[in-house]
Amino acid sequence: MAITAVAFLAGGGANAAEAKVDAESQKVVDQFSEFYASAKGFRVSVDVNINVQRQGQSQDLRFAQTLATERPNKLSYVYDGGATGGATVV
Repeated sequence: MAITAVAFLAGGGANAAEAKVDAESQKVVDQFSEFYASAKGFRVSVDVNINVQRQGQSQDLRFAQTLATERPNKLSYVYDGGATGGATVV
C-alpha cells in the first residue's frame, strides 16, 4: 500500500495541479524516494488470504507474490497461486 501511495503522490494523481501535500507527508515521501534511489535493489513479498462468500458458499483463496529488482536492469516477479498454480517472470 505504501508503494502505491508514493507512486500516486510522485505521479501527481488525477489532479496534480490541485494536489496539496502537508510538509510532514512530503518529508516522508522524500525520504522514501532517497532511500530507494540509493538502494542497489529491493524485494517485496506479499502473502494474500481472501475469503469469498457468495450465494451461501465460502471459499478461501491464498496466494503469494514476490517482486525483486536489482540495478541496473534486473527484475523478477514470482506468483505462487497455491493449488491454482503459479508463474515466474525474470
